[in-house]
Amino acid sequence: MEPAVSVNVVKSPECASLTMTPKALYQEIRKLAEKRYNFTLLPKKMWQVKCLDSPANKMSVLRDICYAVGLKVNLRPDMHLENDNEKLRSLIASKLIAKTQTSNKKKGQKNAETVSDEEIFKYENLPFQAADIIDFFPVVKSIPVNNADIQMMMQSGKAAIDGRNMEHAFDCYSQAINLLMQITGPMSTDVASCIAKLANIHFKQGDYLQAIELQTKSIVIYEKLLGFDCPTVAYSYSNLGYYYHSCRYF
Repeated sequence: MEPAVSVNVVKSPECASLTMTPKALYQEIRKLAEKRYNFTLLPKKMWQVKCLDSPANKMSVLRDICYAVGLKVNLRPDMHLENDNEKLRSLIASKLIAKTQTSNKKKGQKNAETVSDEEIFKYENLPFQAADIIDFFPVVKSIPVNNADIQMMMQSGKAAIDGRNMEHAFDCYSQAINLLMQITGPMSTDVASCIAKLANIHFKQGDYLQAIELQTKSIVIYEKLLGFDCPTVAYSYSNLGYYYHSCRYF
């Protein structure tokens, strides 16, 4: 392939959404929600949305988006997420002053007054940019399956544990895992839950090492599906720590 042809093949056109301002993007989202889902409850202004009314909420939304699509973003100290245009103008003016190395207070006030709305929404002044993406990671998807047989086995196993019938509980959860492996594969929260129950059964029977091994497997699945900062993962780690403590592995 000739070099000129290969360049044209590899080169892709710039995505139109990358050049949109936040206001224009929000209006497109409103139109899409109304047209496709008949949803008309979104406010006209984007900062009236509850999840965007404060920098803390915006940071939570950014974190959820990054986790959903598999991005790792560099959290910069100058990542301004304010809704107040006056604060944004001051921040942008101070950034311009730092670039020109003329950090004069009087001049900074003058620049803050002259920063327009178009300057605020320029790409280089937006809080999140493509250069902030530092890494990608795979996102594991799982489809919840409501199988009557599996749910019945899990309920029977729970009832057997409450009744101190550990052998029957072990059989129920083992059969549930076998069925889940055939339907959903290993990456399922139900599989992780059943494995954790088996670990609990081994722990109550005094087999601490097997309980630690199974609990660790359960945590690996939970982390891949729910994230390391999920309350379920934290609870699983607390159980694992209790198992280690019982084995005197301090």
